[in-house]
Amino acid sequence: MENSQDKPIDVLKVAWSRKWELTIFSLVFTAAAFVACSLLPKDYESEATVFISPPKFTSTGNEKMPDFLSIGSYRDLVFTSGFLQKIIDQLKLAHPNSLENFYPETLKNMIKIETPVSAISVVNKSELMTFRVKGQDSSVITEIANLLTTTLTEESLKMRANEVATIANYTRAQYTSISEALFKKEKALETLMIENPFPNAKKDDDRQFKYIGDDAAEVKRGLLKIYEVERSQVRLELSAAQGKAASLKLQAKNNSVLTNEKLLNAKIPLDSLISQEKFLNKIILSLEKEILSLNRIRLIKEQREREINALREREINALKTSYQNVSARLQNIQSHESEKTSDIRLISKAIEPKIPVWPNTVNIVLIAFAISIAAGMAIALAKEHLDNVTEP
Repeated sequence: MENSQDKPIDVLKVAWSRKWELTIFSLVFTAAAFVACSLLPKDYESEATVFISPPKFTSTGNEKMPDFLSIGSYRDLVFTSGFLQKIIDQLKLAHPNSLENFYPETLKNMIKIETPVSAISVVNKSELMTFRVKGQDSSVITEIANLLTTTLTEESLKMRANEVATIANYTRAQYTSISEALFKKEKALETLMIENPFPNAKKDDDRQFKYIGDDAAEVKRGLLKIYEVERSQVRLELSAAQGKAASLKLQAKNNSVLTNEKLLNAKIPLDSLISQEKFLNKIILSLEKEILSLNRIRLIKEQREREINALREREINALKTSYQNVSARLQNIQSHESEKTSDIRLISKAIEPKIPVWPNTVNIVLIAFAISIAAGMAIALAKEHLDNVTEP
């Protein structure tokens, strides 16, 4: 018995000796698999593809505007209950009886969305989005795939219109604000010289500067000339009076009584002329000082005017540049508002499938045939082994 257990088994010999048994077993097993495949419910798959591109107009810079929708956003939108319910409502209009117990959770399990790996992270890149719908009714899943693309396109159009409208309102407000700021700045800079032309001057000078006109120095110069002419006349009269007084002094030596009386009468106008000369000298000196001060003020005023003009040019030019940019941006927005475009374009419409994706009869039959061969050989070898063991 121990010798019979050590006897080797020839696999090919066993397979040939039991070839009819293996063949019948494999055919029966494969036929059973084929029959089972024909009895299983068939699943079909329909697909539709759209192209999602970044919008032609989006918010930029530091504006607090919503970012444009990415492929990831559209993916999340498709799987929301509200969006799926819209699809179901449209389906029930065409299939009121067959889809009576159809819910968003059921539809969600039927849909698969395929996008490139980078589409979720890169939001400003054009990408394809493929909708795959799997179900047992080929016509229904085809209709679902097409409804997904059309409904998503409509939703994209609405959201894009709302977004552009929001950006337009913001830009219009910005446009109005810059326009008002530009107008106010121009007015403020025009009146700056009048209100406070010398902000760095001392308090005493500041009060003086505010009431100085452009012709103040010229007026002072005119007065100076008048007083200088008047002083010249007084000096001539004074010179004549002094000569007369000197002559009377000489005459006083001969007739002191008569001459002293004349000297007394001549001294009065002489003293008056001397007083007038001193008064005029004082006025002329004051006018010369005022003219020097006015010249200094004029230089300060000119310097301030140059500073104000430079400031006005910088600030107003900056506002004008912003005004032009916002104006061009507003025109661009208004053109996009009138276009009413969507980010989504249909690339491939869903077509009703004719071949089911499950069950795959050919693959299942081949697998069943391979399994039956392997199982039959295992059974044959096991039986051969038992026969060897039980030999006397």
